[in-house]
Amino acid sequence: MRKTVRIMALETSSGAGSVALAEGGKLLSRRRFSADQQHAGELLVVMDELTRIQGWKPIDINHLYVSAGPGSFTGIRIAVTCAKAMSFAGSVKIVAVPSTDVRVLNAEGKDSQVPYAAVVIDAKRKGVYVCLYKRIFEGKRQEELDTRGLVPGYRCLLEPQVMRAEEVLERVQRPIYLLGDGLRFHGEKLKGEGVFWLGEEYWEPDAANVLRCGWLRAEAGLFTPAGELTPIYLRRPEAVERWEKLHGEE
Repeated sequence: MRKTVRIMALETSSGAGSVALAEGGKLLSRRRFSADQQHAGELLVVMDELTRIQGWKPIDINHLYVSAGPGSFTGIRIAVTCAKAMSFAGSVKIVAVPSTDVRVLNAEGKDSQVPYAAVVIDAKRKGVYVCLYKRIFEGKRQEELDTRGLVPGYRCLLEPQVMRAEEVLERVQRPIYLLGDGLRFHGEKLKGEGVFWLGEEYWEPDAANVLRCGWLRAEAGLFTPAGELTPIYLRRPEAVERWEKLHGEE
């Protein structure tokens, strides 16, 4: 892969959004939105401002890495729609990155010796999105990492899935470090012996980590055609379920 490839990474799977730019996998700039839940109003603005500062035009972007979920339905749809539009309009290649992979990299900032980490995201209706990871420490070969999609320094042990909060601790190894906004909404059911919480400063995903995960996937050729790019929801939107409850499935 050419080391001059120009990259944009989008993170809108949580309340806090951000955009990052890189060249050849090296982070050049990154900016968070001014406030939470500003995806629709700020995504395009921030994308434009960062590229202008870098002296790039939209056509100069070779790769677009998008945090595809699970997470905020609305935020993910906005980023996915933007990625498709850019791909259809030019020659940009898309890499879809699971948002749980993006978040687990925050655990590196807490303790490099964290053996197991689980991302727990609020899924509403008394449920959570959960994904379990094992830390691969220095000295391990790259092929021993996450064969599902190459998460830097981690192997995925439990694929992202939806479960009730009280089920989480039945499915994970201990000692385990938990992170994600699921702790805020379901905390009383996520406490126990050998269970540790990372502080709230480690809960939110960031475009810089979308870049890290996306770059490894791109080097492995794991691109997603624009026509096949879909959000990773794991469950149907609440509005759809309410409609079916009122009107029956059609």
